[in-house]
Amino acid sequence: MRIGDEMTELRSVISGTHPLSEEVIQKILDYKYGRDLKQSAQQKFEADLQALISLQEELGFSVFSSGSLGLEDLIRPFTRSLPALKSYENLGDLPIVRWHYTNTFYRRPTLIERFPEESRVLLEDRHSISEKSSYSHEMLREKKSRIVLPGPITLSLLIDSSYAFKQGVYKDYSELFVDAGRFLSQEVEKLPPNYVELQFDEPLLVWQRFSRRYRSALKTAYEFIEGTTSNRQVIVNTYFADVLPQLKYLLTLPVDGIGIDVLSTNVVKLSQFDFEGKVLQVGLLDSQNYLPTETGALDSSNSEFLRKIVHVFFSLSPKELLLAPNTGLEYLPRPIADAKLRQLSEIVKEVE
Repeated sequence: MRIGDEMTELRSVISGTHPLSEEVIQKILDYKYGRDLKQSAQQKFEADLQALISLQEELGFSVFSSGSLGLEDLIRPFTRSLPALKSYENLGDLPIVRWHYTNTFYRRPTLIERFPEESRVLLEDRHSISEKSSYSHEMLREKKSRIVLPGPITLSLLIDSSYAFKQGVYKDYSELFVDAGRFLSQEVEKLPPNYVELQFDEPLLVWQRFSRRYRSALKTAYEFIEGTTSNRQVIVNTYFADVLPQLKYLLTLPVDGIGIDVLSTNVVKLSQFDFEGKVLQVGLLDSQNYLPTETGALDSSNSEFLRKIVHVFFSLSPKELLLAPNTGLEYLPRPIADAKLRQLSEIVKEVE
């Protein structure tokens, strides 16, 4: 769509973890309870991932995602592979913490030392099912791709840092946030060149009150990331809460774009902000709920209304407009999650 003399590109993207199919979930359970071989679960998992990639091809996606398929939680690869995070001998011994107001949980590790100067978690962490890299780089090698990672604030706050503070490993959160940004910058620098888009999830920036005294630290953290991602697009994604109290500040960060959950943010008030020169990623579809038709399929009758809403976002003059679910679709059955991606693709085609 043309805004003045400029063309704003519109496309759809996967913004988080995609659900496994029921067949793969059953295979994993069969393996865990000794009813089947791990190889059988691996084969089904990789077929599930290939199906997701094929769906993106069918729908005309230009930047592909593995959907973080089968990752137990946003920080699990770091929990599993970083010596700085105390994971015990068994991840199952870690305390279980609720993931926001959902019926999903994550294992919370304890930070016992500084984030390392050198690390290759993103390349070397092994998936618990496939035994390939956790982010399935092998399956995306020939495609322009995006990866979803915890941002420095969210990574720092999802782990238990009380021990690190008591032991003087870090003096305060500002130092921790900056060091997390430095650590993540070293990790993403090693990613294969086909990763053209990096989404850093920062829901905790909006879930809870983010003190002004940490703003300088957050900016420094993203300056580290920006310094190693000159050929990649960096998007800070927020969700499950209103972004407006933080949006003016977020637009000053040295990143390419901001992700906004418009199910939680007033669209009329959002129109008061200028996104010129920025990528705007819009969390347009509800990732947790859906209206079913009589057959149980996704009712996409709200698409006409959503198309009208999309025109509002064009008026904010972003250099690129990305349509997405407000976060990962892991809360839904796989057929419904796939149908939501189809709905996004159809909205893009109809708006264009």
